[in-house]
Amino acid sequence: MTAVGAVQFDREFSVRDLLTEKKLGALEHAMRALLGPDARLVDAAGQPVFGSRETGERRRAALRIELEPVGYLEAGGSEEQLRAAAVLLEQLLRSAARYRMASALHLEAVHADYEQLQRKHEALKESEARYKALAENLEQRVQEQVKTIESAQRQLYQSEKLASVGQLAAGVAHEINN
Repeated sequence: MTAVGAVQFDREFSVRDLLTEKKLGALEHAMRALLGPDARLVDAAGQPVFGSRETGERRRAALRIELEPVGYLEAGGSEEQLRAAAVLLEQLLRSAARYRMASALHLEAVHADYEQLQRKHEALKESEARYKALAENLEQRVQEQVKTIESAQRQLYQSEKLASVGQLAAGVAHEINN
């Protein structure tokens, strides 16, 4: 698991992980409206998430995600009302868990893509450095070849001058002999 993907894709969530403070306020209000003022939500360890700490005559419905209870909804109302509210709350918790997992998966994919782009960037930088070194080497070789060609042209010019002087001298010597 990468450092950025700190939230693991295949982890178990608690009720507190899945419900933000903003959601908790609205959820508590809705559950009290549906189940009465004594409605409360407790986590798997029995600690209240919302509602009173008082224990009294309450019915209890388990809230399960992937077969594991993540919390319990408690209220003094009818069993049917409690079960219906628990079904709604389970759906909300499953959606939150899916969102968290999708978010974590997305972060992992983005991080993996970023690392891949970093590796490609490093490879391109190395390639660019090699290209610059080759270009400098090629420029140096071109300069050497230009010097060699210029030297050869000077020698050719000098030899052509000497050949012309030689022909002129031969022509003058021929005229003198005649």
